[in-house]
Formats: sequence, structure tokens, C-alpha cells
Amino acid sequence: METPIPSIYQTPNSVKTLRAYYKDRALPDVAHVAAELNGISDRASVILLAAILDDLLNFRITQSITAQLNDDDMTHAFRFEGPLGALSHRIEIAYLFGSIELATYKELNIIREMRNACAHSSFVLNFTKPEMANVAKRLFAPHGVVSLPQDTPDDIKSAFVTAGLFLIQTLAHGSRAEAAKHIQKELRQLAAHHTLPDEPPQP
Repeated sequence: METPIPSIYQTPNSVKTLRAYYKDRALPDVAHVAAELNGISDRASVILLAAILDDLLNFRITQSITAQLNDDDMTHAFRFEGPLGALSHRIEIAYLFGSIELATYKELNIIREMRNACAHSSFVLNFTKPEMANVAKRLFAPHGVVSLPQDTPDDIKSAFVTAGLFLIQTLAHGSRAEAAKHIQKELRQLAAHHTLPDEPPQP
């Protein structure tokens, strides 16, 4: 009796488990994301941030869909060759249908271009490279909300992460104004829990 040849289309259970893990679309923990982005290479931080923003953009688009779609319908709509398959298409459609603002549209496209370069370039890419740094600076003031303290690779990386965290909050909460309110609320909560050291005794 011949041994059956395994199908090339069979998916191992371990892979199915991994897929279920990354298909959990819970909103990211911003503090954990910040720590991870700051702790990895410039190139990796661009790719990871783009992936997180891509997932959140999908979330923002699905919140705007009025048709009653099940999971299979959603998967079909977001299939690679479908109308929402490419990140560039999702960014454009989200803007045209009012799910994101113009500034967010522009910043997402900047990060998309940076991601493409980081994911596909055979050359070393980091914020010491003018080609990478000059594009990243388009995310900062006066175009964006984040200021660049000094023009050093470390400052560019820090400002890039901060700009990315603001975009995460923007997509999670629906607008740049809501993101700013959420950040201000978090800062007030931190300030309320901050205890000043006891004053030294008076002589």
C-alpha cells in the first residue's frame, strides 16, 4: 500500500495556532509598543510600526463599514488582490470615506514608503542615512505634531517613535483631536499619582 503524499495545501496545527494569535485584533498596549520600538533597530522599528498601523487602519475601516458582513466577507474584502488588499489602497479609501484626516493620510503614506524601503532594500538602512532621515523628518513639525529636539540619529529615532505612537492613538480613537485628548488624560492621571518627596524638616 502506497503512503499518501501529503497535500502542499495542508496547514500544520502549530501554524493555525500562530495565525489565531496574530489575528486577535485587540488594540495594542501603547507602553509596550513604545518599549519595543525603542529597543529594536531603526529598520525593525519602521517595519513593526507600519504593521501595527496597518492593523489599526483595518480596524478603523471596518468601523466605517455599514453593510452587514461576516468574517468570511471581511476576509474577502481585505484579500490581497481585493479593493482593500494593499496598504496604499486602504490608506486612500480610508481618507476618501472620511475615516482618517488629511494629515493622518499623509503621515501613513510616509511610513508606508519607509516600510517599503526597510523591508525590501538590500542596503543598510537606519536614521544615520540621509535617505531615511530626510523622509522621517516629514513626520515632524511643522508638518506633524512632534518636534525634533536636535538633528541626531537618536533624536530622529525618538521623534519617529513618538509620532508613531500618536498615529496609533489617532487610529485607535478615531481622530487626531481624540488622540490628543486621550494623551492629555493619561498625562493628568500620571500627574495625579505622582507623589513629591517629603520636604526636609525646617531648622
